[in-house]
Amino acid sequence: MISLIVAVFRAILIKLLSSSALGFLHPYLLRLDKWCEDKLGIDIIKQDKKFHDTYPLVTKRLEEIERRLKIKQQ
Repeated sequence: MISLIVAVFRAILIKLLSSSALGFLHPYLLRLDKWCEDKLGIDIIKQDKKFHDTYPLVTKRLEEIERRLKIKQQ
């Protein structure tokens, strides 16, 4: 159950950080990431970067799927 909550939280945080429209939130999100690292022992940003470095083909496929979904929604 906790892993599901962390996964949802991580996905939301990654989307918010990657959005330039919410640029004013970046300092707050970075502080939240630091708090998670200190209190919970997880570093969301490093884990995401490590995933993309470890699985570049999966990253490309995910980007392609996201691009198709954006085109489909328009």
